[in-house]
Amino acid sequence: MSSLIPPDGHLYIQGGAEHKKPILPLLSGLPPPATILSSPEACDVLASAIKQASDQVKAVIKNGAAPQDEVISWIISIGPYFIVKSFGPFNQAELNT
Repeated sequence: MSSLIPPDGHLYIQGGAEHKKPILPLLSGLPPPATILSSPEACDVLASAIKQASDQVKAVIKNGAAPQDEVISWIISIGPYFIVKSFGPFNQAELNT
């Protein structure tokens, strides 16, 4: 087990996920992704989830669980639909907000 612990003793986050519950009835029939992306409601929820994920990545960096100069990938989903979004690297001004 000790061989799994990095030499500096810290574990770092390389990615994560932000999940939103399905928007019903829009998602009840599982329409194609293009239909979802043409929905203003779905686009608003996706934009909100992307903002939340960005804030989570910044918090992870501020807490020392990920380096500031690397790209962090996050899975962002609404019901069964998802995107993989990359965040960073962030400059100090972006981390201060």
